[in-house]
Amino acid sequence: VLATHDRADAFSLADRVVVLRDGRVVQSGRPEDLFENPADPFIAAVTGAELSFRASVTSSLDGLLTLRIGDSELTAAGSAVEGSEVRVVYRPEDLFLSRTEISASPRNRFQAEVTEIRSSGSLLRVRLEGTGHWVAVITRAAGDELSLEVGSRIWVQVKATALHAFAVQTS
Repeated sequence: VLATHDRADAFSLADRVVVLRDGRVVQSGRPEDLFENPADPFIAAVTGAELSFRASVTSSLDGLLTLRIGDSELTAAGSAVEGSEVRVVYRPEDLFLSRTEISASPRNRFQAEVTEIRSSGSLLRVRLEGTGHWVAVITRAAGDELSLEVGSRIWVQVKATALHAFAVQTS
């Protein structure tokens, strides 16, 4: 048994992870299970899905939700009632950027404008405005290949399974 507050240690060393919050077990399982299927927004944040936005559910079928964000629709993993509001969380490294639309497996494809680029060593953190506000993390080499600059229009792709939707708690 290893107790740690270091996410990298927990997920790289453990065969099983138990996440506690306020002294209670929130979720336990193999690291990849928590990473791919977080039980709630807290677990999503623990596993690195720190970015989020709100959307309304227009349909729900077989663990996939169709979400409305402004005038656009996205598909996300989750279960919620049609007409309800959800918080969608994602990891910035799960966004794929390209200059042209690519026909590939991600269900979600949309154009966005680059509004900010921040360098962090070999990585770039790219803020995007398109179907909502997004942040992508890409390598500097990828940024150079894409000739990214503020004001650029870019295609964004993200798999439905990379977007985790959770019902918004009303009090």
